[in-house]
Amino acid sequence: AVVEALPAPATAPASARGRAALVMLCLATPVFALGLYWQFGSPDVARFAAEQPGRDWRKPETSVEYLVARVRDRVASHPDDAEAWSLLARTEMQLGHFAEAQRAARELNRVLPDNPDAMLVLVDSLAITGDAEQRKQALALTAQVLAVAPRHPTALVMKGMFQLQDGQRDAALATWQEAHGLAGDVPGLRQEIETLVAHAGGSLTPATDAATRPAAKVRVKARIKLSPELAARARPGDALFVAARGVEGPPMPLAVSRHTAAELPLELTLDETMAMVPGHSLADVARFYLVARISQAGSANAQAGDLEGKSAEMPVADGAEVDITIDHVLP
Repeated sequence: AVVEALPAPATAPASARGRAALVMLCLATPVFALGLYWQFGSPDVARFAAEQPGRDWRKPETSVEYLVARVRDRVASHPDDAEAWSLLARTEMQLGHFAEAQRAARELNRVLPDNPDAMLVLVDSLAITGDAEQRKQALALTAQVLAVAPRHPTALVMKGMFQLQDGQRDAALATWQEAHGLAGDVPGLRQEIETLVAHAGGSLTPATDAATRPAAKVRVKARIKLSPELAARARPGDALFVAARGVEGPPMPLAVSRHTAAELPLELTLDETMAMVPGHSLADVARFYLVARISQAGSANAQAGDLEGKSAEMPVADGAEVDITIDHVLP
């Protein structure tokens, strides 16, 4: 029954394994050792046992030590194995080896740049330490994930945690409500959200549709088009990011919406409910501007060769209308 309850380490996507599976690690480490046997190819358990005289294999920590040793061997011989780096980072976190977990998480992000699930592994390893500077990094990474995947349930869980830490309990509960509706069948995630909500003294309601959410106070209508001179450089499937940014304050976007180049010319509305960082939305600044960028790589970070257009700076006002022409190439 335990074997059936655990996800297969070699095949399940990172977002589906999550932290809930790691909680079970010390309770079911022999299962993970068997998973490694299949994943990494005939680990020599007998040789490892011979090199560790006196070890009791009935104790979970012995199996964990074997697991970590095998994964470390794997990444040493296969430094571009994303699955191994992910497993190592999450295992080190479970063991409380936070520095080692961060190193593994950064290697995972080297192998899988701009991958939301990889970025969230790094978010976990940064946020769990309690260090203020690392928390800032984790918050920025979470916002970056949500800029690319605004409906990512695990990223929303992390956003809610940061909101609660900042004293924004109602905002955290609303974020977790949204995450709960998006969690689907992700193993353990729905239960984790329910536990977080209960600890915060809240409750989950069945209604998660737009009609139940607070009305936006500031709405900005954007009209985006691509200049004819650059039309040949954009492919229909290229990612299109539209972001509102404050003239002053933190560089994090006030609101972000993702589309594809095939949707151009495009009309959309941005509002303060699309904020990536608590307290930094269209309703919290005096002046803003919009940026529209086409990325062939699909990256939320600007790169050389991306196609971009910017609006003029203007005061924030509900009902503002902004026209943007994507008319230059980033050097």
